[in-house]
Formats: sequence, structure tokens, C-alpha cells
Amino acid sequence: MSVENIEGFAYKLNKVISARDIVANTITSSYHDPTSVQPFSSIIPDFMEETFNQKILVGTENFGYGSSKELAASILKHCGIKIILAKSFFFPFYKNAFNVGLICIEANTDYIDSHDELIIDINQSYIRNKTKKVGIKFKPIKKYFYQLYLDGGILNQLRKGLKK
Repeated sequence: MSVENIEGFAYKLNKVISARDIVANTITSSYHDPTSVQPFSSIIPDFMEETFNQKILVGTENFGYGSSKELAASILKHCGIKIILAKSFFFPFYKNAFNVGLICIEANTDYIDSHDELIIDINQSYIRNKTKKVGIKFKPIKKYFYQLYLDGGILNQLRKGLKK
């Protein structure tokens, strides 16, 4: 894996998040115009304003449960989220997030709150919380998923493969 640090401010969601929490719209309308989707509109009406500078989304267990398509992950990436930290992920959401170029990290999120400044070292599997002055080890990302992230998702990876 190549060395990469991701820095930013956290926005913490203190509840188990489902795909329906992320995208409350009907799937049909969301796919036709993803720019019209306001993520978390049913539980956090001003999510976009609250997360303007926070590009790291922090969750709890089973993040994204009930997700079988890329829509929920695509919407989060489209609204500027760079990385999601959670104690665990619903595997289809996890896979779909990497497929669209969004990185997911499984870590103990108990020591992270909204507005904490974080430095995430992908190579060392380590999160440094500058605000609280604590470090958190995380489960290393599989090389395949990390490469999907680096390529910007599966479609970009396929395009690169076709050009070779």
C-alpha cells in the first residue's frame, strides 16, 4: 500500500445509520438526479450546513445497514465526505463505498466527537485525534479495496484497465 494521510474534521452520528437514513428519497428519483438528494434529510435536516468543513463521517455499529446498491455511498461521496469511520459496516455498504471511491475504516470511534481534528494514516492503520491527543489503531484495509479507493472507484479502475 502506498502511504497516504487523510486529514480533516469529524462529524459524528451517534446512532446506528441505515441506508434509508442516508437516502430518504425514493430510489428512482435519487438515481435520476443524485444532486437533488439531501443526505440524512429525515434525521438531520441541516446536514450539509453542519458538515461544510467536516469531511470525515463517524458512525457506530453496522453503518449503512439495509444498503444493497451504491446509491447511499454515492450520495455521501457527492456531498463531500472523504472517509467514513465506524465500529463496523454492513458489508454491502462497505463494498459499495469502495466501488464508488469512498473509503471506509473500521475503528473504535468512542474517542472521536464532532469537530475533532483527525489525521488518518492509511499505511500505518492509525488515527491521530489532534483535538483529544489520542491515537486509535484500526483494522487494516484489504489491498483490493484500497486500490479501488486509489483508482476512484470500480468504474475508473475498469477504464484504466481498458486503456492498457
